[in-house]
Amino acid sequence: MACPSYLTVLIVVASLMSGCAHEQDGRPLPHQKGLPAQWCNCSTIEREIRHCVALLESDGIEVRQRAIARMRELCLSACCGRRLLRSYLRESANSSLSAIFLTILDSLPRLAFSVQVVGIATVGKPLQLRFAIRNISDEAQVVLGSIYGSDYQARFPQYDISMFGPNYTGGGPFPLDLKHLTLLREEDFVFLPPGAECDPFGENTNGHWFLRVGAIPRTSGLHKLTCVADLTSRDLQEWIGSDNPPDVVSPQVLRLLDRIPRVRLECSVSFGVNR
Repeated sequence: MACPSYLTVLIVVASLMSGCAHEQDGRPLPHQKGLPAQWCNCSTIEREIRHCVALLESDGIEVRQRAIARMRELCLSACCGRRLLRSYLRESANSSLSAIFLTILDSLPRLAFSVQVVGIATVGKPLQLRFAIRNISDEAQVVLGSIYGSDYQARFPQYDISMFGPNYTGGGPFPLDLKHLTLLREEDFVFLPPGAECDPFGENTNGHWFLRVGAIPRTSGLHKLTCVADLTSRDLQEWIGSDNPPDVVSPQVLRLLDRIPRVRLECSVSFGVNR
């Protein structure tokens, strides 16, 4: 049987690009909330992954593509899938197979963003909302919730909330050139072990202007609320603020910034509003 070539790796990249957009477009993932390790039948998952690895040595491109897609699916839906694939990556002496394993792992989303309406939504009353950024990877992640300037797009991370209802749109981008942005501190960062989550507008954050004054439905009927968390910038100045010199940032904060996944997260919820 022929070993997979680097052409196969290119095929892998092409086949995965259409399936790795969760961190960009907010599409739901299987088992998004994760499962405790003891609930997963890891022996069955391992057998499936081992079978897929064997299929990667097939001459048929379609067979290899199906095996790749199945391995990615297993990594998304089972808590031990990524761990098993990482072990194959460490043990593989075949550079082509290693490249495929690494491509699959790199394509997997690390964070999921969600929002829920708590209780009954009523005209003229503030919405009760529950936001969560969840670590759906098998490794610890570092994130930043809303800090001073985040809700006005004056710095990264940028958080944008909008609400749409009958003849009504509220929220949306609110760019302001805020001066004297606060310095980033180590305590601003949130450490998320696998499966853990945090509220980016919760305790010890700056919150969001729209949640303070705008999350009040004005009409009854069907509404939709959307939220975008943009962590994509790789420009240090866009995180610390244009009026803060880079040399005032501590080495510890710089290391934490480097660990933040550079992704754009989206979530939304549709709900009815009573009079």
